[in-house]
Amino acid sequence: MIRVMLVASVFAAATPSAIAEAQSRVYRTVAVGGEPAPGMPAGSTFSGFGRPTIGPAGRVAFVGIVAPPAGDREIVLYRETDAGLEPIVAYGDLLPGAGTDPLLDFYYAAPDRNALRRGFPQQAGNGELFFYGATNNYDVTRRGIWRVTVDGVVEKVAYTGDPIPGTDLAAEPYTNRSSIRSEGTSEIFNVSSNGDVLYVADLEGPGVNSSNDRAVILVPAGGDQPVLAAREGDPVPGQPSLTLSPGLGSVTADGTVYFGAVVSGAGPVSERLRVLRRLPDGTTEVVFSNDETLPGFPPGVTMGEFSYDVTDGGHLLVTGDIEGPGITPDTDRAIYSDRRGNGLELEYRQGMQVPGFPAGAYYRWLVEGYMSDDLTIGFIAEVRATATTPEFRAFFTEHGPLQVNPVITEGDTLPWLAPNIVIDGFEWQTSSENIGPRPVFSPAGYPAMEAELYEPGLDPYPIVLTSDGGSSPILGVEIGAIIETPIGPLPVYRAAFDIEHGINASNAIATRVSARQDPWSDSYGAIVVSRPAPCLADTNNDGELTPADFNAWITAYNSRSAACDQNADGACTPADFSAWILNYNTGC
Repeated sequence: MIRVMLVASVFAAATPSAIAEAQSRVYRTVAVGGEPAPGMPAGSTFSGFGRPTIGPAGRVAFVGIVAPPAGDREIVLYRETDAGLEPIVAYGDLLPGAGTDPLLDFYYAAPDRNALRRGFPQQAGNGELFFYGATNNYDVTRRGIWRVTVDGVVEKVAYTGDPIPGTDLAAEPYTNRSSIRSEGTSEIFNVSSNGDVLYVADLEGPGVNSSNDRAVILVPAGGDQPVLAAREGDPVPGQPSLTLSPGLGSVTADGTVYFGAVVSGAGPVSERLRVLRRLPDGTTEVVFSNDETLPGFPPGVTMGEFSYDVTDGGHLLVTGDIEGPGITPDTDRAIYSDRRGNGLELEYRQGMQVPGFPAGAYYRWLVEGYMSDDLTIGFIAEVRATATTPEFRAFFTEHGPLQVNPVITEGDTLPWLAPNIVIDGFEWQTSSENIGPRPVFSPAGYPAMEAELYEPGLDPYPIVLTSDGGSSPILGVEIGAIIETPIGPLPVYRAAFDIEHGINASNAIATRVSARQDPWSDSYGAIVVSRPAPCLADTNNDGELTPADFNAWITAYNSRSAACDQNADGACTPADFSAWILNYNTGC
Protein backbone atom coordinates (compact mmCIF):
# COMPACT_ATOMS: atom_id res chain seq x y z
CA MET A 1 0.00 0.00 0.00
CA ILE A 2 1.22 3.51 -0.77
CA ARG A 3 1.76 5.33 2.52
CA VAL A 4 0.99 8.97 3.30
CA MET A 5 4.58 9.54 4.45
CA LEU A 6 5.53 9.80 0.73
CA VAL A 7 3.70 13.12 0.38
CA ALA A 8 6.71 15.23 1.38
CA SER A 9 8.98 13.76 -1.29
CA VAL A 10 6.26 14.06 -3.89
CA PHE A 11 5.73 17.76 -3.38
CA ALA A 12 9.41 18.51 -3.06
CA ALA A 13 9.67 17.48 -6.71
CA ALA A 14 6.34 18.88 -7.87
CA THR A 15 5.38 22.52 -8.19
CA PRO A 16 1.68 22.95 -7.40
CA SER A 17 -0.07 25.16 -9.94
CA ALA A 18 -3.59 25.90 -11.00
CA ILE A 19 -4.75 24.24 -14.15
CA ALA A 20 -4.22 26.72 -16.96
CA GLU A 21 -7.48 28.20 -18.11
CA ALA A 22 -6.19 27.72 -21.64
CA GLN A 23 -6.55 24.01 -21.21
CA SER A 24 -5.53 21.82 -24.13
CA ARG A 25 -8.07 20.20 -26.38
CA VAL A 26 -8.23 16.85 -28.08
CA TYR A 27 -9.82 16.36 -31.49
CA ARG A 28 -11.90 13.61 -33.00
CA THR A 29 -12.72 13.61 -36.70
CA VAL A 30 -16.28 12.48 -37.36
CA ALA A 31 -16.40 12.76 -41.16
CA VAL A 32 -14.10 14.16 -43.86
CA GLY A 33 -14.70 15.22 -47.45
CA GLY A 34 -13.44 12.57 -49.88
CA GLU A 35 -13.85 9.70 -47.44
CA PRO A 36 -16.37 6.88 -48.09
CA ALA A 37 -19.92 7.70 -47.00
CA PRO A 38 -21.07 4.86 -44.71
CA GLY A 39 -24.19 2.99 -45.74
CA MET A 40 -24.17 4.35 -49.29
CA PRO A 41 -23.35 2.53 -52.57
CA ALA A 42 -19.74 1.52 -53.11
CA GLY A 43 -17.67 4.44 -54.33
CA SER A 44 -19.83 7.11 -52.63
CA THR A 45 -17.87 9.79 -50.78
CA PHE A 46 -18.63 12.84 -48.71
CA SER A 47 -18.44 16.12 -50.64
CA GLY A 48 -19.86 18.55 -48.09
CA PHE A 49 -21.62 18.93 -44.78
CA GLY A 50 -24.49 20.75 -43.13
CA ARG A 51 -24.47 22.13 -39.63
CA PRO A 52 -23.62 19.56 -36.95
CA THR A 53 -25.26 19.13 -33.59
CA ILE A 54 -23.78 17.36 -30.57
CA GLY A 55 -25.71 15.56 -27.86
CA PRO A 56 -25.07 15.18 -24.13
CA ALA A 57 -23.09 11.97 -24.71
CA GLY A 58 -20.89 13.59 -27.35
CA ARG A 59 -22.61 11.94 -30.31
CA VAL A 60 -22.83 14.06 -33.46
CA ALA A 61 -25.54 14.31 -36.12
CA PHE A 62 -25.39 16.20 -39.40
CA VAL A 63 -26.64 16.34 -42.96
CA GLY A 64 -23.98 15.13 -45.37
CA ILE A 65 -23.70 15.78 -49.08
CA VAL A 66 -22.75 12.52 -50.74
CA ALA A 67 -21.27 12.13 -54.21
CA PRO A 68 -22.23 8.71 -55.65
CA PRO A 69 -20.15 7.17 -58.44
CA ALA A 70 -22.76 8.12 -61.06
CA GLY A 71 -22.28 11.79 -60.26
CA ASP A 72 -25.69 12.66 -58.83
CA ARG A 73 -25.51 14.12 -55.35
CA GLU A 74 -27.48 12.74 -52.45
CA ILE A 75 -28.39 14.51 -49.21
CA VAL A 76 -28.30 12.18 -46.21
CA LEU A 77 -28.96 12.65 -42.49
CA TYR A 78 -26.28 10.88 -40.43
CA ARG A 79 -25.89 10.24 -36.74
CA GLU A 80 -23.21 8.57 -34.64
CA THR A 81 -23.90 5.24 -32.94
CA ASP A 82 -21.78 2.67 -31.12
CA ALA A 83 -21.04 1.14 -34.52
CA GLY A 84 -20.01 4.42 -36.14
CA LEU A 85 -21.80 6.74 -38.58
CA GLU A 86 -25.28 5.58 -39.54
CA PRO A 87 -27.39 7.03 -42.40
CA ILE A 88 -30.92 7.71 -41.15
CA VAL A 89 -32.84 9.16 -44.09
CA ALA A 90 -31.94 10.52 -47.51
CA TYR A 91 -33.60 12.51 -50.26
CA GLY A 92 -36.20 10.36 -51.97
CA ASP A 93 -36.99 8.24 -48.92
CA LEU A 94 -40.57 7.61 -47.86
CA LEU A 95 -41.08 8.70 -44.25
CA PRO A 96 -43.67 7.56 -41.69
CA GLY A 97 -46.86 9.59 -41.91
CA ALA A 98 -46.01 11.09 -45.30
CA GLY A 99 -47.70 8.44 -47.46
CA THR A 100 -46.18 8.18 -50.92
CA ASP A 101 -44.57 11.61 -50.83
CA PRO A 102 -40.76 11.21 -50.96
CA LEU A 103 -38.46 13.39 -48.87
CA LEU A 104 -37.50 16.46 -50.87
CA ASP A 105 -35.47 18.65 -48.54
CA PHE A 106 -34.08 19.18 -45.05
CA TYR A 107 -34.62 22.65 -43.65
CA TYR A 108 -33.16 24.83 -40.95
CA ALA A 109 -33.97 28.22 -42.45
CA ALA A 110 -36.22 29.48 -45.22
CA PRO A 111 -35.44 28.22 -48.73
CA ASP A 112 -34.20 31.63 -49.88
CA ARG A 113 -31.42 31.38 -47.28
CA ASN A 114 -29.85 28.34 -48.94
CA ALA A 115 -31.64 25.80 -46.81
CA LEU A 116 -30.53 23.02 -49.14
CA ARG A 117 -27.51 21.26 -47.62
CA ARG A 118 -28.06 23.16 -44.37
CA GLY A 119 -30.10 20.57 -42.57
CA PHE A 120 -30.48 21.29 -38.90
CA PRO A 121 -31.07 18.24 -36.73
CA GLN A 122 -31.64 18.68 -33.00
CA GLN A 123 -30.89 16.24 -30.20
CA ALA A 124 -32.75 15.82 -26.93
CA GLY A 125 -31.18 14.86 -23.64
CA ASN A 126 -32.66 11.37 -23.93
CA GLY A 127 -30.60 10.66 -27.07
CA GLU A 128 -33.42 11.11 -29.58
CA LEU A 129 -32.77 13.01 -32.80
CA PHE A 130 -35.25 15.35 -34.51
CA PHE A 131 -35.27 16.80 -38.01
CA TYR A 132 -37.50 18.96 -40.18
CA GLY A 133 -38.09 18.28 -43.85
CA ALA A 134 -40.31 18.75 -46.86
CA THR A 135 -41.83 16.16 -49.16
CA ASN A 136 -43.04 16.52 -52.71
CA ASN A 137 -45.23 14.51 -55.04
CA TYR A 138 -46.62 15.92 -58.28
CA ASP A 139 -45.52 19.44 -57.28
CA VAL A 140 -47.44 19.35 -54.00
CA THR A 141 -45.09 20.25 -51.13
CA ARG A 142 -45.84 19.19 -47.58
CA ARG A 143 -43.72 19.67 -44.49
CA GLY A 144 -43.10 17.72 -41.34
CA ILE A 145 -40.99 17.02 -38.26
CA TRP A 146 -39.70 13.53 -37.48
CA ARG A 147 -38.18 11.84 -34.45
CA VAL A 148 -35.39 9.26 -34.61
CA THR A 149 -35.51 7.05 -31.53
CA VAL A 150 -32.41 5.81 -29.72
CA ASP A 151 -32.90 2.50 -31.56
CA GLY A 152 -32.89 4.26 -34.96
CA VAL A 153 -36.63 4.08 -35.64
CA VAL A 154 -38.00 7.10 -37.55
CA GLU A 155 -41.36 8.34 -36.25
CA LYS A 156 -43.59 11.19 -37.35
CA VAL A 157 -44.00 14.09 -34.91
CA ALA A 158 -46.00 16.46 -37.10
CA TYR A 159 -47.01 16.62 -40.77
CA THR A 160 -49.15 18.74 -43.06
CA GLY A 161 -52.80 18.04 -42.45
CA ASP A 162 -52.44 16.59 -38.95
CA PRO A 163 -55.56 17.33 -36.92
CA ILE A 164 -55.31 19.26 -33.67
CA PRO A 165 -57.23 17.26 -31.03
CA GLY A 166 -60.25 19.05 -29.63
CA THR A 167 -60.58 21.34 -32.65
CA ASP A 168 -61.69 21.24 -36.28
CA LEU A 169 -58.23 22.43 -37.31
CA ALA A 170 -55.30 20.91 -39.16
CA ALA A 171 -51.72 22.21 -39.01
CA GLU A 172 -48.69 22.41 -41.26
CA PRO A 173 -45.20 22.99 -39.81
CA TYR A 174 -44.14 26.16 -41.57
CA THR A 175 -40.76 27.19 -43.00
CA ASN A 176 -40.58 30.91 -42.39
CA ARG A 177 -42.09 31.87 -39.06
CA SER A 178 -39.68 34.08 -37.14
CA SER A 179 -39.38 34.09 -33.37
CA ILE A 180 -39.77 37.15 -31.15
CA ARG A 181 -36.61 35.87 -29.48
CA SER A 182 -34.50 36.26 -32.61
CA GLU A 183 -36.25 37.90 -35.54
CA GLY A 184 -33.12 37.54 -37.68
CA THR A 185 -33.60 33.79 -37.92
CA SER A 186 -36.39 31.61 -39.17
CA GLU A 187 -36.65 29.13 -36.36
CA ILE A 188 -39.04 26.32 -37.13
CA PHE A 189 -39.08 24.03 -34.13
CA ASN A 190 -37.45 23.60 -30.72
CA VAL A 191 -36.92 20.48 -28.63
CA SER A 192 -36.82 20.27 -24.84
CA SER A 193 -34.28 18.18 -22.95
CA ASN A 194 -37.01 15.54 -22.50
CA GLY A 195 -38.00 15.40 -26.16
CA ASP A 196 -41.06 17.70 -26.21
CA VAL A 197 -41.37 19.43 -29.61
CA LEU A 198 -42.60 22.98 -30.11
CA TYR A 199 -43.21 24.33 -33.61
CA VAL A 200 -44.90 27.16 -35.49
CA ALA A 201 -47.68 26.19 -37.87
CA ASP A 202 -50.15 27.44 -40.43
CA LEU A 203 -53.71 26.40 -39.60
CA GLU A 204 -56.44 25.16 -41.91
CA GLY A 205 -60.09 24.54 -41.15
CA PRO A 206 -63.46 26.16 -40.51
CA GLY A 207 -63.27 29.84 -39.66
CA VAL A 208 -59.55 30.18 -40.39
CA ASN A 209 -58.52 33.44 -42.04
CA SER A 210 -55.49 35.74 -42.21
CA SER A 211 -56.12 37.01 -38.68
CA ASN A 212 -56.03 33.63 -36.91
CA ASP A 213 -54.06 31.22 -39.10
CA ARG A 214 -50.79 31.21 -37.15
CA ALA A 215 -50.23 28.97 -34.13
CA VAL A 216 -47.68 27.49 -31.76
CA ILE A 217 -48.11 23.72 -31.42
CA LEU A 218 -46.72 21.50 -28.64
CA VAL A 219 -46.17 17.77 -29.16
CA PRO A 220 -45.40 16.18 -25.76
CA ALA A 221 -42.48 13.76 -25.53
CA GLY A 222 -43.25 10.22 -26.57
CA GLY A 223 -46.68 11.06 -27.95
CA ASP A 224 -48.20 12.16 -31.22
CA GLN A 225 -51.13 14.15 -29.77
CA PRO A 226 -50.40 17.81 -30.51
CA VAL A 227 -51.65 20.61 -28.28
CA LEU A 228 -52.66 24.05 -29.53
CA ALA A 229 -50.47 26.11 -27.19
CA ALA A 230 -51.29 29.55 -28.65
CA ARG A 231 -53.11 30.91 -31.69
CA GLU A 232 -53.11 34.20 -33.51
CA GLY A 233 -56.17 36.17 -32.47
CA ASP A 234 -56.35 34.64 -28.99
CA PRO A 235 -57.13 37.14 -26.21
CA VAL A 236 -54.26 38.16 -23.96
CA PRO A 237 -54.75 36.69 -20.45
CA GLY A 238 -56.13 39.38 -18.16
CA GLN A 239 -56.71 41.73 -21.12
CA PRO A 240 -59.48 40.20 -23.24
CA SER A 241 -59.76 43.33 -25.43
CA LEU A 242 -56.29 42.60 -26.81
CA THR A 243 -55.24 39.82 -29.16
CA LEU A 244 -51.88 38.25 -29.84
CA SER A 245 -49.83 36.96 -32.74
CA PRO A 246 -47.47 34.33 -31.30
CA GLY A 247 -43.96 33.43 -32.44
CA LEU A 248 -41.93 30.32 -31.78
CA GLY A 249 -40.56 30.13 -28.27
CA SER A 250 -39.18 27.25 -26.26
CA VAL A 251 -40.39 24.39 -24.08
CA THR A 252 -38.78 23.63 -20.73
CA ALA A 253 -38.04 20.32 -19.03
CA ASP A 254 -41.45 20.22 -17.30
CA GLY A 255 -43.42 20.92 -20.50
CA THR A 256 -44.03 24.63 -19.89
CA VAL A 257 -44.21 26.57 -23.17
CA TYR A 258 -42.74 30.07 -23.43
CA PHE A 259 -43.50 32.18 -26.49
CA GLY A 260 -43.23 35.79 -27.58
CA ALA A 261 -46.17 37.59 -29.12
CA VAL A 262 -47.05 40.83 -30.82
CA VAL A 263 -50.13 42.21 -29.07
CA SER A 264 -52.72 44.22 -30.97
CA GLY A 265 -55.61 46.31 -29.73
CA ALA A 266 -57.02 49.79 -29.46
CA GLY A 267 -55.23 52.60 -27.65
CA PRO A 268 -51.62 53.00 -26.61
CA VAL A 269 -51.05 49.25 -26.28
CA SER A 270 -51.34 48.66 -30.03
CA GLU A 271 -48.46 46.56 -31.43
CA ARG A 272 -46.70 45.98 -28.12
CA LEU A 273 -44.78 42.82 -27.17
CA ARG A 274 -45.31 40.16 -24.53
CA VAL A 275 -43.65 36.98 -23.30
CA LEU A 276 -46.23 34.43 -22.21
CA ARG A 277 -46.06 30.94 -20.81
CA ARG A 278 -48.45 28.05 -21.01
CA LEU A 279 -48.23 25.82 -17.95
CA PRO A 280 -48.64 22.04 -18.17
CA ASP A 281 -52.19 22.38 -16.79
CA GLY A 282 -53.16 24.53 -19.80
CA THR A 283 -53.15 27.86 -17.98
CA THR A 284 -51.56 30.74 -19.92
CA GLU A 285 -50.13 33.84 -18.25
CA VAL A 286 -48.11 36.92 -19.18
CA VAL A 287 -44.60 36.92 -17.68
CA PHE A 288 -43.21 40.09 -19.32
CA SER A 289 -44.81 43.11 -20.98
CA ASN A 290 -42.76 45.78 -22.66
CA ASP A 291 -45.35 48.47 -22.00
CA GLU A 292 -45.10 48.13 -18.23
CA THR A 293 -42.68 50.14 -16.07
CA LEU A 294 -39.35 48.36 -15.75
CA PRO A 295 -38.30 47.28 -12.24
CA GLY A 296 -35.94 49.81 -10.69
CA PHE A 297 -37.09 52.73 -12.85
CA PRO A 298 -39.61 55.54 -12.32
CA PRO A 299 -43.07 55.31 -13.91
CA GLY A 300 -43.06 55.67 -17.67
CA VAL A 301 -39.74 53.90 -18.31
CA THR A 302 -40.48 50.82 -20.42
CA MET A 303 -38.71 48.47 -22.82
CA GLY A 304 -39.09 48.76 -26.57
CA GLU A 305 -37.87 45.99 -28.84
CA PHE A 306 -36.39 43.05 -26.95
CA SER A 307 -35.21 39.48 -27.23
CA TYR A 308 -35.37 36.77 -24.59
CA ASP A 309 -33.87 33.49 -23.47
CA VAL A 310 -35.47 30.80 -21.31
CA THR A 311 -33.44 28.16 -19.50
CA ASP A 312 -34.45 24.51 -19.29
CA GLY A 313 -35.55 25.20 -15.72
CA GLY A 314 -37.85 28.06 -16.74
CA HIS A 315 -35.77 31.11 -15.83
CA LEU A 316 -36.20 34.14 -18.08
CA LEU A 317 -33.62 36.61 -19.42
CA VAL A 318 -34.66 39.70 -21.40
CA THR A 319 -32.41 42.06 -23.39
CA GLY A 320 -33.84 45.21 -24.92
CA ASP A 321 -34.00 48.94 -25.52
CA ILE A 322 -35.14 51.18 -22.69
CA GLU A 323 -37.51 54.08 -23.41
CA GLY A 324 -38.88 56.89 -21.29
CA PRO A 325 -38.02 59.93 -19.14
CA GLY A 326 -34.34 60.39 -18.31
CA ILE A 327 -33.10 57.68 -20.70
CA THR A 328 -30.21 58.74 -22.92
CA PRO A 329 -28.43 57.00 -25.84
CA ASP A 330 -25.70 55.99 -23.38
CA THR A 331 -28.14 54.30 -20.98
CA ASP A 332 -30.90 52.94 -23.20
CA ARG A 333 -30.22 49.20 -23.27
CA ALA A 334 -30.29 46.62 -20.46
CA ILE A 335 -30.35 42.94 -19.52
CA TYR A 336 -32.86 41.62 -16.97
CA SER A 337 -33.32 38.16 -15.48
CA ASP A 338 -35.44 36.39 -12.86
CA ARG A 339 -32.71 33.94 -11.81
CA ARG A 340 -32.81 34.97 -8.13
CA GLY A 341 -36.48 34.11 -7.75
CA ASN A 342 -37.58 37.72 -7.11
CA GLY A 343 -39.09 38.46 -10.51
CA LEU A 344 -37.20 40.33 -13.21
CA GLU A 345 -34.22 42.29 -11.87
CA LEU A 346 -31.68 44.48 -13.62
CA GLU A 347 -28.43 42.64 -14.36
CA TYR A 348 -26.44 44.86 -16.75
CA ARG A 349 -27.09 48.21 -18.38
CA GLN A 350 -25.38 50.56 -20.76
CA GLY A 351 -23.59 53.21 -18.76
CA MET A 352 -22.61 50.82 -15.96
CA GLN A 353 -18.96 50.79 -14.94
CA VAL A 354 -17.12 47.76 -16.32
CA PRO A 355 -15.66 45.73 -13.41
CA GLY A 356 -11.88 45.63 -13.28
CA PHE A 357 -11.35 48.66 -15.51
CA PRO A 358 -10.47 52.29 -14.65
CA ALA A 359 -13.26 54.64 -13.63
CA GLY A 360 -15.10 55.91 -16.69
CA ALA A 361 -14.88 52.66 -18.62
CA TYR A 362 -18.51 51.70 -19.02
CA TYR A 363 -20.74 49.56 -21.23
CA ARG A 364 -21.53 51.56 -24.34
CA TRP A 365 -23.57 48.97 -26.24
CA LEU A 366 -25.00 45.70 -24.96
CA VAL A 367 -25.67 43.09 -27.58
CA GLU A 368 -28.18 40.34 -26.82
CA GLY A 369 -27.59 38.52 -23.55
CA TYR A 370 -27.54 34.76 -23.04
CA MET A 371 -28.22 32.64 -19.96
CA SER A 372 -27.22 29.02 -19.45
CA ASP A 373 -29.18 26.39 -17.57
CA ASP A 374 -26.89 26.94 -14.57
CA LEU A 375 -27.94 30.64 -14.66
CA THR A 376 -24.65 32.05 -15.96
CA ILE A 377 -25.11 35.21 -18.06
CA GLY A 378 -22.93 36.27 -20.98
CA PHE A 379 -23.08 39.09 -23.50
CA ILE A 380 -21.08 41.04 -26.07
CA ALA A 381 -20.55 44.71 -25.25
CA GLU A 382 -18.72 47.72 -26.55
CA VAL A 383 -16.82 49.51 -23.81
CA ARG A 384 -16.45 53.31 -23.82
CA ALA A 385 -12.86 54.52 -23.92
CA THR A 386 -11.14 56.42 -21.13
CA ALA A 387 -7.84 58.27 -21.06
CA THR A 388 -6.06 55.01 -20.23
CA THR A 389 -8.42 52.44 -21.76
CA PRO A 390 -9.01 52.45 -25.53
CA GLU A 391 -12.48 51.65 -26.80
CA PHE A 392 -12.98 47.94 -27.40
CA ARG A 393 -15.56 45.22 -27.88
CA ALA A 394 -15.50 42.11 -25.71
CA PHE A 395 -17.45 38.99 -24.88
CA PHE A 396 -18.23 39.05 -21.17
CA THR A 397 -19.24 36.14 -19.01
CA GLU A 398 -19.56 35.55 -15.29
CA HIS A 399 -16.88 33.81 -13.28
CA GLY A 400 -17.78 33.16 -9.68
CA PRO A 401 -20.88 34.63 -7.99
CA LEU A 402 -22.03 37.44 -10.29
CA GLN A 403 -18.47 38.53 -11.12
CA VAL A 404 -18.34 39.43 -14.79
CA ASN A 405 -15.10 39.32 -16.78
CA PRO A 406 -14.21 40.08 -20.38
CA VAL A 407 -13.25 36.65 -21.65
CA ILE A 408 -12.51 37.54 -25.26
CA THR A 409 -11.48 41.06 -26.27
CA GLU A 410 -10.71 42.68 -29.60
CA GLY A 411 -6.98 43.20 -30.03
CA ASP A 412 -6.08 40.38 -27.65
CA THR A 413 -3.34 37.96 -28.52
CA LEU A 414 -3.69 34.29 -27.69
CA PRO A 415 -0.86 32.42 -25.96
CA TRP A 416 -1.16 29.48 -28.36
CA LEU A 417 -0.59 31.59 -31.47
CA ALA A 418 2.13 33.91 -32.77
CA PRO A 419 2.13 37.34 -31.06
CA ASN A 420 1.29 39.14 -34.31
CA ILE A 421 -2.05 37.28 -34.56
CA VAL A 422 -4.83 39.12 -32.74
CA ILE A 423 -8.59 38.87 -32.28
CA ASP A 424 -10.01 41.16 -34.94
CA GLY A 425 -13.73 41.01 -34.22
CA PHE A 426 -16.77 38.96 -33.30
CA GLU A 427 -19.79 37.54 -35.00
CA TRP A 428 -23.12 38.05 -33.28
CA GLN A 429 -26.82 37.93 -33.86
CA THR A 430 -29.56 40.00 -32.22
CA SER A 431 -33.27 40.44 -32.67
CA SER A 432 -32.63 43.25 -35.15
CA GLU A 433 -29.30 42.19 -36.69
CA ASN A 434 -28.47 38.90 -38.37
CA ILE A 435 -24.69 39.25 -38.56
CA GLY A 436 -23.40 35.85 -37.62
CA PRO A 437 -23.74 32.87 -35.29
CA ARG A 438 -24.95 33.67 -31.80
CA PRO A 439 -22.62 33.15 -28.88
CA VAL A 440 -24.09 30.29 -26.90
CA PHE A 441 -23.92 28.60 -23.53
CA SER A 442 -23.83 24.91 -22.82
CA PRO A 443 -26.14 23.63 -20.05
CA ALA A 444 -23.14 23.75 -17.68
CA GLY A 445 -22.35 27.40 -18.40
CA TYR A 446 -19.52 26.99 -20.91
CA PRO A 447 -19.75 29.78 -23.48
CA ALA A 448 -18.72 29.34 -27.09
CA MET A 449 -18.59 31.81 -29.93
CA GLU A 450 -16.96 32.57 -33.24
CA ALA A 451 -14.32 35.28 -33.53
CA GLU A 452 -12.09 36.51 -36.33
CA LEU A 453 -8.32 36.37 -36.15
CA TYR A 454 -6.12 38.80 -38.01
CA GLU A 455 -2.64 37.93 -39.18
CA PRO A 456 -0.61 40.48 -41.18
CA GLY A 457 -0.72 39.71 -44.87
CA LEU A 458 -3.83 37.50 -44.64
CA ASP A 459 -7.55 38.10 -44.71
CA PRO A 460 -9.24 37.72 -41.30
CA TYR A 461 -10.29 34.13 -40.72
CA PRO A 462 -12.80 32.61 -38.27
CA ILE A 463 -11.92 30.58 -35.23
CA VAL A 464 -14.05 28.91 -32.58
CA LEU A 465 -13.43 30.06 -29.01
CA THR A 466 -14.81 28.77 -25.77
CA SER A 467 -14.08 29.15 -22.07
CA ASP A 468 -14.21 27.03 -18.96
CA GLY A 469 -16.01 29.86 -17.17
CA GLY A 470 -12.80 31.61 -16.25
CA SER A 471 -11.44 34.92 -17.43
CA SER A 472 -9.36 33.58 -20.33
CA PRO A 473 -10.43 32.05 -23.64
CA ILE A 474 -9.84 28.51 -24.75
CA LEU A 475 -9.38 27.63 -28.38
CA GLY A 476 -12.38 25.45 -29.08
CA VAL A 477 -11.00 24.44 -32.46
CA GLU A 478 -7.38 25.40 -32.77
CA ILE A 479 -5.90 26.64 -36.02
CA GLY A 480 -3.22 24.08 -36.81
CA ALA A 481 -4.95 21.24 -34.96
CA ILE A 482 -4.23 17.97 -36.80
CA ILE A 483 -7.15 15.99 -38.17
CA GLU A 484 -7.22 12.83 -40.24
CA THR A 485 -8.12 13.15 -43.94
CA PRO A 486 -8.06 10.77 -46.93
CA ILE A 487 -4.51 11.89 -47.78
CA GLY A 488 -3.28 11.68 -44.21
CA PRO A 489 -3.09 14.07 -41.23
CA LEU A 490 -3.65 17.71 -42.19
CA PRO A 491 -3.78 20.91 -40.09
CA VAL A 492 -6.99 22.91 -39.64
CA TYR A 493 -6.77 26.36 -41.22
CA ARG A 494 -10.33 27.55 -40.71
CA ALA A 495 -13.09 26.67 -38.29
CA ALA A 496 -16.64 27.98 -38.18
CA PHE A 497 -19.03 27.70 -35.24
CA ASP A 498 -22.35 27.15 -36.96
CA ILE A 499 -25.17 26.68 -34.51
CA GLU A 500 -26.23 27.07 -30.97
CA HIS A 501 -26.57 23.30 -30.57
CA GLY A 502 -22.86 22.79 -31.22
CA ILE A 503 -21.68 22.56 -27.59
CA ASN A 504 -22.70 20.18 -24.83
CA ALA A 505 -22.44 20.17 -21.05
CA SER A 506 -18.94 18.67 -21.18
CA ASN A 507 -17.63 21.63 -23.23
CA ALA A 508 -17.31 19.44 -26.31
CA ILE A 509 -17.84 21.36 -29.54
CA ALA A 510 -18.97 20.00 -32.90
CA THR A 511 -18.15 22.20 -35.85
CA ARG A 512 -17.20 22.26 -39.51
CA VAL A 513 -13.58 22.90 -40.36
CA SER A 514 -11.34 23.16 -43.40
CA ALA A 515 -7.89 21.57 -43.54
CA ARG A 516 -5.16 21.67 -46.18
CA GLN A 517 -1.47 21.01 -46.64
CA ASP A 518 -0.49 24.59 -47.47
CA PRO A 519 -2.13 27.91 -48.44
CA TRP A 520 -2.33 26.86 -52.09
CA SER A 521 -3.61 23.31 -51.86
CA ASP A 522 -7.24 22.19 -52.02
CA SER A 523 -9.01 22.04 -48.68
CA TYR A 524 -10.86 19.17 -47.07
CA GLY A 525 -14.10 19.89 -45.26
CA ALA A 526 -14.68 17.94 -42.08
CA ILE A 527 -16.92 17.58 -39.04
CA VAL A 528 -14.73 17.66 -35.95
CA VAL A 529 -15.42 17.29 -32.23
CA SER A 530 -13.14 19.27 -29.94
CA ARG A 531 -13.22 18.54 -26.23
CA PRO A 532 -11.06 19.37 -23.20
CA ALA A 533 -8.09 17.08 -22.75
CA PRO A 534 -8.45 15.09 -19.53
CA CYS A 535 -6.32 16.27 -16.63
CA LEU A 536 -5.35 12.98 -15.04
CA ALA A 537 -3.46 14.51 -12.12
CA ASP A 538 -6.54 16.47 -10.99
CA THR A 539 -7.88 13.40 -9.25
CA ASN A 540 -10.39 15.26 -7.08
CA ASN A 541 -11.79 17.10 -10.15
CA ASP A 542 -11.81 20.53 -8.51
CA GLY A 543 -10.16 22.27 -11.48
CA GLU A 544 -6.81 22.80 -9.76
CA LEU A 545 -3.60 20.89 -9.15
CA THR A 546 -2.92 20.97 -5.41
CA PRO A 547 -1.58 18.59 -2.73
CA ALA A 548 -5.19 17.55 -2.14
CA ASP A 549 -5.02 15.64 -5.42
CA PHE A 550 -2.43 13.29 -3.93
CA ASN A 551 -4.78 12.32 -1.13
CA ALA A 552 -7.49 11.81 -3.75
CA TRP A 553 -5.14 9.57 -5.72
CA ILE A 554 -4.43 7.47 -2.58
CA THR A 555 -8.18 7.03 -2.12
CA ALA A 556 -8.52 6.05 -5.78
CA TYR A 557 -5.65 3.57 -5.43
CA ASN A 558 -7.14 1.94 -2.36
CA SER A 559 -10.56 1.65 -3.97
CA ARG A 560 -9.15 0.71 -7.40
CA SER A 561 -11.29 3.42 -9.03
CA ALA A 562 -10.68 4.81 -12.54
CA ALA A 563 -8.84 7.91 -11.27
CA CYS A 564 -6.01 5.65 -10.07
CA ASP A 565 -4.96 4.70 -13.62
CA GLN A 566 -2.48 7.49 -14.38
CA ASN A 567 -0.47 5.69 -17.07
CA ALA A 568 -3.55 4.63 -19.07
CA ASP A 569 -2.62 0.94 -19.09
CA GLY A 570 -6.07 -0.11 -17.92
CA ALA A 571 -4.89 -1.25 -14.49
CA CYS A 572 -4.35 0.25 -11.06
CA THR A 573 -0.80 -0.62 -9.93
CA PRO A 574 2.11 1.00 -8.01
CA ALA A 575 3.41 2.20 -11.40
CA ASP A 576 0.54 4.67 -11.44
CA PHE A 577 2.15 6.46 -8.47
CA SER A 578 5.16 7.48 -10.56
CA ALA A 579 2.83 8.33 -13.44
CA TRP A 580 0.78 10.58 -11.17
CA ILE A 581 3.93 12.47 -10.08
CA LEU A 582 4.87 12.96 -13.74
CA ASN A 583 1.36 14.13 -14.65
CA TYR A 584 1.32 16.49 -11.69
CA ASN A 585 4.67 18.05 -12.58
CA THR A 586 3.66 18.38 -16.23
CA GLY A 587 0.49 20.27 -15.30
CA CYS A 588 -2.68 20.64 -17.34
